[in-house]
Amino acid sequence: MSEARHKPTVAWRTITADVSMIDSSTYQVIVVPYDTNDVGQGQKQVGYYITDFVGHCYSISDINIGGDSTKIEIKDVFEFGVGPQSGQMAIVYKSVGSGKAPYLAPIYYRFLDSSAEDIAKAIELDILFTNKGDADTLIGLTSRDVSVSFANTYTAIPTGAGNTKAYRIFEEVAGKPVMQTVLFHSLVVNTLGFSLTIDDSESLTGVIIEYDFKSAT
Repeated sequence: MSEARHKPTVAWRTITADVSMIDSSTYQVIVVPYDTNDVGQGQKQVGYYITDFVGHCYSISDINIGGDSTKIEIKDVFEFGVGPQSGQMAIVYKSVGSGKAPYLAPIYYRFLDSSAEDIAKAIELDILFTNKGDADTLIGLTSRDVSVSFANTYTAIPTGAGNTKAYRIFEEVAGKPVMQTVLFHSLVVNTLGFSLTIDDSESLTGVIIEYDFKSAT
């Protein structure tokens, strides 16, 4: 598996605007790309993250609010108890690997407050070290038979078979993404990796596979 998967594919700067509180852990905010040269500029999906000027990290829970492509809804999933800093620089990004851990490459912190990296790292490192395993997202399938070798060494079959899923993403007229489940079978997991087969009734076009395996001990 190529180590290029560790490079950020979406990480772009924005000046947060019109921050509004929906409830104690939910906020809406306007995010417009600050620099068109930023990687993946303008891209945003449910599950991406935004780290604000002081290092507070929020998960994107909805996009295109009210038909506005620049307006997103975010969740204070790490319970900072405050909304993002308005009128300040922030970074919208998809984390590396499976995109599930809120890791932002250190180079981006130079655009934020000097304290931001220390605040964010307290969460990032805890997640990275306590949840070490094999997780990734597969796209561009060319075969129904999918086989993956684990990067980590396991002495027993890792847990996570139930977290394996296949789907496609569509966009409705309103612009909101819709996930369509893709059928698969013959999921086999051992200490070296796993394999599965996309059902014959499914097209391979647009299929996305997500997996997340961790040590059983």
